[in-house]
Amino acid sequence: MPELQYFKRRRSSSNIGNEEMDKFFKVLVDAYSEEWLCKKDGHPIQELWERSDELSTAELYTLASSIKTMSAIDSAWTKDQVDKSKSNDKKIVKAPSLR
Repeated sequence: MPELQYFKRRRSSSNIGNEEMDKFFKVLVDAYSEEWLCKKDGHPIQELWERSDELSTAELYTLASSIKTMSAIDSAWTKDQVDKSKSNDKKIVKAPSLR
């Protein structure tokens, strides 16, 4: 059994195995970078990353699953959306363009 890289400190009530969850959390690291995720800039995604409770785990899993699914369909659009989601500009974060 490989050692967990990104999921080891998290709590989850999901029936998804820890190794599988770790793969989804790696999707987030690949999309956002571990450095950005670990910053304490008050960004909602960074705040979720810092927490380890079941709700934050579920929300991050949902985000990672969406990124993985959408990347398979249109990787350039998905990367653009991830870049926009990293912004601290409330207009961009709350109302992303679907163009």
